[in-house]
Amino acid sequence: MSSNLSRLSIFAAFALSASVSAAGGGRSATPVDTQPGGIFCLADLNRDLHVDAADLGLLVSQWGTGQPDFNGDGSTNGFEIGYLMSQWGSTCHNFHSNVVIAVEGEFLVVTGTGIPDHEYGNFPGECGNPNSVGNQNDRWMIPLEPEMTGSPAVDALVQPGPIGIMVNGVAFYNPYDGGGITAPDTICMDACNAHPSPDARYHYHQYSPCIEPYSGGHSTLIGYAFDGIPVYGPWEEDGILAAEMDGKRTLDACNGHDDPARGYHYHAISYQLALERNLPNDGFPWNIGCFAAEPETSNFAGGGGGGGGGGGCDGCAQNMIPPPICNCVHNLPGFEYCCDQWDAACQKAAVQFCGG
Repeated sequence: MSSNLSRLSIFAAFALSASVSAAGGGRSATPVDTQPGGIFCLADLNRDLHVDAADLGLLVSQWGTGQPDFNGDGSTNGFEIGYLMSQWGSTCHNFHSNVVIAVEGEFLVVTGTGIPDHEYGNFPGECGNPNSVGNQNDRWMIPLEPEMTGSPAVDALVQPGPIGIMVNGVAFYNPYDGGGITAPDTICMDACNAHPSPDARYHYHQYSPCIEPYSGGHSTLIGYAFDGIPVYGPWEEDGILAAEMDGKRTLDACNGHDDPARGYHYHAISYQLALERNLPNDGFPWNIGCFAAEPETSNFAGGGGGGGGGGGCDGCAQNMIPPPICNCVHNLPGFEYCCDQWDAACQKAAVQFCGG
C-alpha cells in the first residue's frame, strides 16, 4: 500500500470517528489542553477557535514534516491525528459566554459590554460609591504572541484605567484608585472585589473569587494583561500561593514567573487573602506590577479613571488643594463631598491618609 493510500485510510478512519463524536455530544463546554497562554487548543491549527475538519485537513497536508508535533518526537504522524481527534469539537479558549472573541491577524479581539456575568454590588450607594454600573461597548486587542521586554512603552503602575481584561469581559486596573491611593486596601469593594468608576465602568484592582471559585491545584486562567500575557488566580498548587514560592518559581516585580506547562504568566491575589496569609506589603500590587511584554497601546485610548466619585473639584481649586490630594480624599468613604466643599474634616483626612 502506498504512503498516500495509507494517509487517506487514516484520514477516513479518524474522520468517521469525528463524525460519530460530534453527533453524540457536540462541542465541549470546557476548554482543554490549550497552548501556554490559554488561547487555542493545541490542535486548533488554523486558529479559528474550533477543532474541526479544517484542522484535520491542515494536519494531513503537513504529514511527515515535523509540524505540528504535539508529542515532541520530531515528526507529524498518527499520534498527531489521534491527539487532534481527542480535541475534536472542543472550546478553544477560556473566555465566558458574555463576550465575543475572534482572531484578527496577530490579535485576539474581545468585544463586550464590560458587565460581569456574576452578581455585583448595589451601585450607586454601596460602600458610599456614587457611581453606577453601565455598558461600555468594549473592543480589546490582545497580542497572540507577546513580545517580551524589560522596558515596555507603558508603565502599568501609572497607566490610568484598564490595563487588562478578565475572562468575563470585565477590565482590571493597576493598584491605584483615582486619587493615587492603593485601592484594594483602602477603598471599599463589593463581594467580588470590584467597583464602578465615574464612567460607569465596573472593574477589579485585585483577584476576584467570583471569577475563579478555587477547587485545588494551580489556579485557572482568569484574564490577560494588555501585553498578551495570561493572568492566573493566586494559587500555585494545593494550599500554596504563587506569592509564597521561592527559588526559580519566585514571582518577579511584574507578579509573574515561568513554568513548563504555562510559560511565563502572571498571578493575581486579593488583599484579603494576602492578609490571611501574612504576605509582604499586603499583597501589593495584587494584579500585575509591570508589563513583562510590550502592551497593545490602542487599548489605552479610552482611559478609565478611578473608582470613587466623579465630577470636577471646584471646591479644591478654590482652596488651592492639589488635584491628587483632592481626588484621594474624595475617594474615602464619607468624604465624597470634599471636592466641592473643602472643610477642616477634609483637611484632617488629607493629612492622615493622603499626604496632604
